[in-house]
Formats: sequence, structure tokens, C-alpha cells
Amino acid sequence: MRFNPRTRKLVLASAIVAVAGGAIASSVNAATTTASPPVAPLVKAPDFSMHLPRLRAAHLRTGGKTIKYAITLASIGGYSGVVTLSANGLPAGTSGSFTVNPAPLSTTVPPSPTSYFMLTVAPTAVPGTYPFTVTGLSGSLTHTFNTAVEIFP
Repeated sequence: MRFNPRTRKLVLASAIVAVAGGAIASSVNAATTTASPPVAPLVKAPDFSMHLPRLRAAHLRTGGKTIKYAITLASIGGYSGVVTLSANGLPAGTSGSFTVNPAPLSTTVPPSPTSYFMLTVAPTAVPGTYPFTVTGLSGSLTHTFNTAVEIFP
């Protein structure tokens, strides 16, 4: 491969050499392309990602029930820190808390849960589907995850 700065052309050549029955056979392929200005590599700014599943809760008339949902927080672009979690908009008759808060970022690939959202459904909760948000705050970074809880009779 060679580059001609005057013409801004890059010449690529590849050669294949094979030995068959004592004879040497060869094939050479060449291609020419015009060089473009250098492109900066794509580098993501340090950040974090947040995921939790769509929540489904079975409502018990005889008593409340607490259900545990995994929250996965992962580093992007080498970000390090902890994330303070909050839930907003939970319906009447439910309450939520986090097992670890602030929560660390996962260090595994693929990311594993770093906290759990504990959702408690009281017997007084009205069946239905209710949207709410879980927010993660770390330094100047904020991520909001929209989800919903489904309460069944």
C-alpha cells in the first residue's frame, strides 16, 4: 500500500502466492482510491445507561405484596461514579424503594443489576396500568426511564 500526496491517491495491492506441484502461481490485485481528509474516531462522551423491565405486579386482596425488579446501570465511555435513584408518579396504594441507593455502575459485560426496585402493592390499590418514571442522577448527568406498573385484581 502506498499513498501519493500529490494526487491524494492510495494504492492498495494484495498478492496471493500458491505452490502447486512444485510450480509457483501468483495473482496480484490492485485498487486505487482517493484519500479523504482524516476523520476523527467516534468517541462517546462519558455517561451511564439505565435499564429496568416493564413492571407487572399481582395485586392481592388479602394483603400487600412486594415485588423486586432489577435495575441495571452501566458505564459508557469510561464514566465512573454512583447514581442516585428516585421513582415518581407511583399510583395510590403502591410504594417503591431501592435496595442500593446511590447505586454503583456495573463492571461486568454484559452489565448485571446493581440495585433493585422494591415495589409494594397494598390491598387498596386499584387495578389498572399506571405509568411512572425512575430517574438516575449522577453529577451533571440525569437519565429518566419511563415505565408502567400493571396491577391485576
